[in-house]
Amino acid sequence: MKTLLAIDTTTEACSVAIASEGVIFEKFEIAPRLHGELILKMVDDLLQQAKLQLRDIDEFIVNCGPGAFTGIRVGISVVQGLAYAVCKPVIPVNSLQVLANGVQLSLKDTVIEGTHIAVAMDARLNEVYWQCFRIKKDFPVEETTAMVSAVEKVEVPDYGLNAETCCAGTGWSAYAEKFQQRFNCHFSVNSNCLYPRASWAISLANVQSITAVEAELIMPVYLRDKVAKTTKERNQLR
Repeated sequence: MKTLLAIDTTTEACSVAIASEGVIFEKFEIAPRLHGELILKMVDDLLQQAKLQLRDIDEFIVNCGPGAFTGIRVGISVVQGLAYAVCKPVIPVNSLQVLANGVQLSLKDTVIEGTHIAVAMDARLNEVYWQCFRIKKDFPVEETTAMVSAVEKVEVPDYGLNAETCCAGTGWSAYAEKFQQRFNCHFSVNSNCLYPRASWAISLANVQSITAVEAELIMPVYLRDKVAKTTKERNQLR
């Protein structure tokens, strides 16, 4: 059984997890703009808790986005540095699928075969990172491609959005009123399914058997071509 270390800094949450001999060690903290200050201390604390050295890690896992531009870069840079230091490979994961997997793990007593999951992460500027999934054999299978769009332009598959759909991500709370108007329905989001977690990334990598690659090959997933808008573009959104 491989020993894995995962890092997630794609949102306001800062998360590190280690899987060793079937046990998950995890640190999770909501800390906007403090990822660079916290992440290495969290790694060190977990290694001590798990009684491991960095060289004991077989593979690293990093959430490559989509998410906050700076957070994505922090996570990838830290994982690349750690992986280079001990000459180990890295497994890249996607934040939208990590969140969908988190729904299945957090709500496993109520999420059944065929359950639909709609993930919407706040992308700022009245936009969300968006993707739909369906549970198949205890795993979230993609139903739509990952995209970024204005809330008013979000589309779901033919089954629509209803009370039976599991919603995950901060986009639902950030734009709750607009989503209710867009789909003419009420929805609820479990408070445990707002932010992706490093432990969910470990579970996703294990179940999906994602191939590890050399650290230098890890690339960020932004979805949005432009990170910032001009003053004129921002005014058009008002």
